[in-house]
Amino acid sequence: MHAARKGPLRQFFGGLFAAVDFTRRLVVNAIFLLIVLIFAIAIFSGGAGPLEQKTTLVIDPQGAIVEQYTAEPLDRALGESLGDPVRALELLELLSFTGGGLEREDVEIHRAWLEELSGYF
Repeated sequence: MHAARKGPLRQFFGGLFAAVDFTRRLVVNAIFLLIVLIFAIAIFSGGAGPLEQKTTLVIDPQGAIVEQYTAEPLDRALGESLGDPVRALELLELLSFTGGGLEREDVEIHRAWLEELSGYF
C-alpha cells in the first residue's frame, strides 16, 4: 500500500509549521541556556572581595526605627513594588547590620547618616 501523497498546499503549510516549530524550540532552548549560564556565573563567581584596610562602614537608615513592623509582609512587598515603600526599619535588622561591622578589626571608621531617620527621640 502506498501512502497518499500530500498536496502542494498541505506540503507548503506543513513545511511552514515545521519551520515555525523549529524556530520556537530553538529560541526557547537558547533562552533556557542563557538563564542557566547566568545562574552558573552567579553561583561560581567570587562575589565581593575582602575588605580593604581602613574601610568605612556607612549606616544610612531611612524611616522610623520600630521594634515590629505594623504592616503585613505582603503589604510591604506590594508597597515597595508600587513605589510606596514602608518607611520603617526594624531595630533587630539595624542591630544585625551594625553588629557584624562593628566587631571587625579591618573596619576602622563607623559613620551613620541620620538625616532620613524619624521617630521619637
